[in-house]
Amino acid sequence: LTRKQYQQLQALRKSLEELAEMTSNRLVEALRRKNEALKQAFKRERADPMAQMAPAVSPCSLRDDTIPLKLLVKLGKTQEAAMAYSARRSLLLLESLHERPISGTGSVDLVIYAAQLSQVFFS
Repeated sequence: LTRKQYQQLQALRKSLEELAEMTSNRLVEALRRKNEALKQAFKRERADPMAQMAPAVSPCSLRDDTIPLKLLVKLGKTQEAAMAYSARRSLLLLESLHERPISGTGSVDLVIYAAQLSQVFFS
């Protein structure tokens, strides 16, 4: 490579690194805002007396963050992906403790909710 081509490649590489950093920062912020919005929605639903009729924890809320998490991992931001993943799963596990009983006994329900969370982790 000529010196000029080498400098162009260096500039291109630097630009790509900056774009990757900007993208990962936006993904982390979007996941953080989504988790915060989910937390606020859970609080509102628990305050609503009619919310007792339907479960608040949906399997859909377990998978809606998979694409941003995978992108973070591919961008090399594994620590940020792990933090966002654990924050969402912790929030959903805590919320599942407030769910109305499925089986009639709380300990069995906790096992069911934990199995839902772990199934998403391993799939």
